[in-house]
Amino acid sequence: MVSNSTTRGHVELTDLRLLAKAAELGSLAKSARALGIEKAAATRRLQRLESALGCKLIHRQGGRFALTEEGRALLPHAQRGISALDDGFASIMAPDAPLTGTLRVAAPHTYGRRTISPLLLAFAAKNPDLVVELKLGSERVDILADEADLAIRIGEIGSESLVARKLAVERFLLCASPAYISSAPPLLTPDDLINHRIVDLRVGVARTHIELIGKKGPRQVRVKPSFRCNDPEMVISAACAGLGVAVAPYSIGVEEFSDGSLVRLLPEWEVPSRDVSAVYAPKRGQSRALRAFLDHLVEAMRQGPLPGVIGLHQSTFSIPTGSDT
Repeated sequence: MVSNSTTRGHVELTDLRLLAKAAELGSLAKSARALGIEKAAATRRLQRLESALGCKLIHRQGGRFALTEEGRALLPHAQRGISALDDGFASIMAPDAPLTGTLRVAAPHTYGRRTISPLLLAFAAKNPDLVVELKLGSERVDILADEADLAIRIGEIGSESLVARKLAVERFLLCASPAYISSAPPLLTPDDLINHRIVDLRVGVARTHIELIGKKGPRQVRVKPSFRCNDPEMVISAACAGLGVAVAPYSIGVEEFSDGSLVRLLPEWEVPSRDVSAVYAPKRGQSRALRAFLDHLVEAMRQGPLPGVIGLHQSTFSIPTGSDT
């Protein structure tokens, strides 16, 4: 429990904040400066916390700093508790009070770096009292296991227990380089794809079919991938290098389509688009920081999403002239 008492078994919130800050900065002295207290006061707070818990939390030797096994076990719980309390405090503050605490955002590597990170940087600049973390990667984080507060998902949301807010629509195009097209077998109908090398945006289980949508509805077409990768930029590069036909996200390859490095194929057939969504656990929806960032994302996407991404106020967008065959 959190208390003002210093008797054994009672813990001060300020002491937990010190531990979390020291772990974040890797230094007790730096954490003292960040919290605006003297180093001696920080040392006393740490000793008070260790006394209350009956164990050592930090190894200190020759200027080195490291959490003990007990410290490592306590840290994530302390961080979550501090964040929850900060959210509770914030919920009763004035709406225009500065955002504080920590906001953890996860996103696919390429999309996150190209689209989400500029928006997150702008949000962080407007909220200097808020600690912002961005985790980029191809593996999905487990929101329900508290690995992040909010995640950007393209396509499937995941667990039905998550709350999802649609931000935009990502469009995909069937494409290849002019050099590949000039030397490859004719590609006049979807059935011709079986005779072509395929650059696949996935790894692991081999794809055997892709879905295309024509005037008469969707259709599954057999394919044989010869190059697979889970990074869309690498898929674009592979297609430009003539490795085969790719299903590529237009927002990532917009420059290549514009300058003719990639050519759209079978333009009368559409590749299914995918929703871009922000997802979070229901309990996290109470966070002022999360709600503020979500509103920031929605407004930014409404004002002008990345080329190739259809904002929610749009019904479609144009592909640069000369990209169709």
